[in-house]
Amino acid sequence: MKVIIALNTPLLADKIQDYIVQCGHSISYQITEEDSLADFIDLNEPDVLISSFDDAGEYTRLEPYMDRFLPVIFIDTQENRDHYEFSSKFSVSRYIVYPFPMLSLKSILDELEDGVHHLYSHNYVKGRYIFVRHNNEFEKINIADIDYLYSEGNYTNIFVGNEKYVVKYSLSKLLALSNFDIMIRIHRNHAVQKLDIEKLNFSNRTLIARGTTFPFGRTYTKAIRRIMNLPSRD
Repeated sequence: MKVIIALNTPLLADKIQDYIVQCGHSISYQITEEDSLADFIDLNEPDVLISSFDDAGEYTRLEPYMDRFLPVIFIDTQENRDHYEFSSKFSVSRYIVYPFPMLSLKSILDELEDGVHHLYSHNYVKGRYIFVRHNNEFEKINIADIDYLYSEGNYTNIFVGNEKYVVKYSLSKLLALSNFDIMIRIHRNHAVQKLDIEKLNFSNRTLIARGTTFPFGRTYTKAIRRIMNLPSRD
């Protein structure tokens, strides 16, 4: 696993670098300036970034990485709630206060490598977003922007405008996530946004959502009626 250390304290950076190498990871190491970190990361494509809150420009320097699929380990010199809350806004992050036992750092790196990092080759859901590998890149998709979902066995197609994304989740498993509670299954193969159902036709069991006509299954009629505030026919 390739790690970039972006710390403004040389002695601490050296100590952490030596320890990470002992753990068997490779290092791309540089004490970065605010305007060079982005280029350095783009050039080296690290698996993990280790950074700190040593300077006032840290927020500005790191904000562009909130939307990236790059794990960040934040090292602070003392507990700071504002720093902790800032770190929690990242897709994958860990917050640790120095001095700390180096085994604590090893534990975090092992977790990222063996656990969370495994997801990067597939997909990852966090908050109201799903990160999807598409054309050899990860794209951050707001779940509210999804037009509809289409099931193909253990895979689900996500349609957003003219784009189609494929994720290795069954439709049932995807909709079981609380992140997708704004969507409703209307058919064995389809799910749409709950609040975007515009019209229902019970005679031929079709509905319109975001301008597209979909079939809906008899099994899902009761749930659809509930969403539309229609009386049940039980």
